[in-house]
Amino acid sequence: MVWAEKFTMDGMAFYMDDETEEVSWHKPESLMTEAEIDENKGEWVWVPHPTDMWQAACVENRKEDGTVVVRLEDGTTLEIPKDGNMRGTVTAGRKQHVPLWELKKGNLRFLEDDLVMLDPVNEAFIIRNLAERYSQKTIYTWVGAGRSV
Repeated sequence: MVWAEKFTMDGMAFYMDDETEEVSWHKPESLMTEAEIDENKGEWVWVPHPTDMWQAACVENRKEDGTVVVRLEDGTTLEIPKDGNMRGTVTAGRKQHVPLWELKKGNLRFLEDDLVMLDPVNEAFIIRNLAERYSQKTIYTWVGAGRSV
């Protein structure tokens, strides 16, 4: 495969295999630096954040008792109990259920105008997308072709 980085009219990078004409929004490993490969390794999930509700984390260990140990992007670790219910400083005192939704780390670079286009669609990704769009003053977001929020 011979991948090449290309850009949309609005400057968004995408990748195309010139031989097979396969197209992907995700950077192929053959074009990644060693640091990018290391950053994307592992199983990424959403876990609680005290002010942003959700944050990305990499699963480090799944213990025999069902507890899941994750590494946050700042390098600290967090334990998610077997039942997924948490309350404490990491949730700012609120009771929060943590279903450990799958996260493709490369998807964090995309902001969608239409929430149904998120991949995958879950509460954490929706909240993150809305918050990022709001911070960029792009407050109108679609939910399917006929609804705006």
